[in-house]
Amino acid sequence: WLDTGVLYAYNSSGALIKTIMVPNETLQRITRVLVFGSDIKQIRAGGYGATGGNQVSLDNLAFNSPSNQNINLSGGYLNVVDPTASLAQRASMTGSGTVGGNLSNSGIVSPGNSPGKIRIEGAYTQTNSGSLKMEIEGSIPEIGYDVLEITGQGIFDGVLDIDLLLSFMPTEGQTFDLITFGNRSGDFDQILDLNFEGGHFDWAWLDHSLRL
Repeated sequence: WLDTGVLYAYNSSGALIKTIMVPNETLQRITRVLVFGSDIKQIRAGGYGATGGNQVSLDNLAFNSPSNQNINLSGGYLNVVDPTASLAQRASMTGSGTVGGNLSNSGIVSPGNSPGKIRIEGAYTQTNSGSLKMEIEGSIPEIGYDVLEITGQGIFDGVLDIDLLLSFMPTEGQTFDLITFGNRSGDFDQILDLNFEGGHFDWAWLDHSLRL
């Protein structure tokens, strides 16, 4: 095990209920998977109060509970040593930060806190039950629209959900590279909300990105 660092655990009301030093007995070890208790609604890998700058190393991270648990990167670095961090259905990953390792998404990945970027230093696999929610409120990456940066392979399935914020209306000719990757396989089953008032997003897979 190479579990080190600090995790901040919040309940459904948003109150901090645990500051978890890793390793710690409050994290239950089952078949080399860390499973968070049902009293924990959200885990932040960044600093307390989303100040960022924290690094957490975990041998394996999984949200397997059906209780809509969330991990918010909060500017932190979540180092997954072996083999893959996984989000089960109804679990989610939000905030801006870095996952140092592979991520498998059967739940929801939504970069930023409107908007932001998640960087995956490894492969990203989205299953047919997974959803990637990307928000757009301007033309500048990370500031105006969400970015998912994958340094390795992107394997895509499931849903891509586009959400325009603050009544933002794209103009003709604007482009948005929402996803970047080293290489790609697969495709989304659905891309939601391509239509907006007065227009429609075209989209295309490029050599190393998905562009609207």
